[in-house]
Amino acid sequence: PHKKFRTEEDRNELHRKIETMYSMKIKTRIDNILRVAWVEDILYENGVFVGYVMPRVTVPYKIFHVTRDDRKKIFPNYTWKYSVQYAYNLSWVVWYLHMNDIIIGDMNMNNIAVGSRGEVVLIDCDSFDIWDKKTGVHYKCTVGLRELLAPELQMVGKLSNATFSKESDNFSLAIHIFRLLMNNADPFGAKVYGRNRDSKTAVSANQAIINGECPHFRTVPDKKVPDYAPGLDLLPPDIAAAFTRTFLYTQATVRTSMKNRTTAEQWNRLLLKYAQPEPNPYLRTCDADAAHVYPIHHTTCPFCAARKKKALLGQKENRLI
Repeated sequence: PHKKFRTEEDRNELHRKIETMYSMKIKTRIDNILRVAWVEDILYENGVFVGYVMPRVTVPYKIFHVTRDDRKKIFPNYTWKYSVQYAYNLSWVVWYLHMNDIIIGDMNMNNIAVGSRGEVVLIDCDSFDIWDKKTGVHYKCTVGLRELLAPELQMVGKLSNATFSKESDNFSLAIHIFRLLMNNADPFGAKVYGRNRDSKTAVSANQAIINGECPHFRTVPDKKVPDYAPGLDLLPPDIAAAFTRTFLYTQATVRTSMKNRTTAEQWNRLLLKYAQPEPNPYLRTCDADAAHVYPIHHTTCPFCAARKKKALLGQKENRLI
């Protein structure tokens, strides 16, 4: 059953939305793998709507467990190739929903469940942004984590006034993929230095998204890429270019650049070759450390190079390296 409703209006609104979702008959399992915890049935008590049935999600982790630096506590054999596989599977399920004209909206870390074999399951589907094609009624997504929201959503103030879209989903998806492939570095996170260091006037992470202040792709005054973040040269050129199309913009070009964002389908096709099972011709394994798996465009191990650099700087070694 659903949590208690604040008002009968809330109950009726969700009831109509759940009925619409149920009528869409979205497949929850593809290739016998659970992909999305979609509505499977509707629950009533004495004829009154009280909730809905969804598939049981058994994967035990959330996506933040595989991006943060203590991932090896729960995934001892974790390497960069697993990051690619999670990114591939996440892009696939977003693409699948987009093909069915479903907008996710709130793609926060708690709504993405993952398993130890690369499984990705989207949950909390009743917050999705849904259109009823028969009636034309729009059941809007009104929630979202600011650090993952596209700039056009943040510029309108209250999310109840925002218009979620496939393009805004593509922006959030790119942030998740960037964190997966770039050692949990946020594309808009930065080390502040110069006159704004330790200053209350330093630009917030949310404002950095609005302004397009992404230090990985453009020069941002008083900001630089955090020390723990690998360089963009870690990524294959086609993957780096896909991020550039999404994150290289300014506040003035947000609206015109939305159509340039890498789509879920494009991400899926780009990541496919790097997510293939072993032996994978697009990945190398380091001769010195089998835990170091990296794209084939590198002639030497970038993780060993990063380890040596951090040792020289006297910094604590990251667990991925």
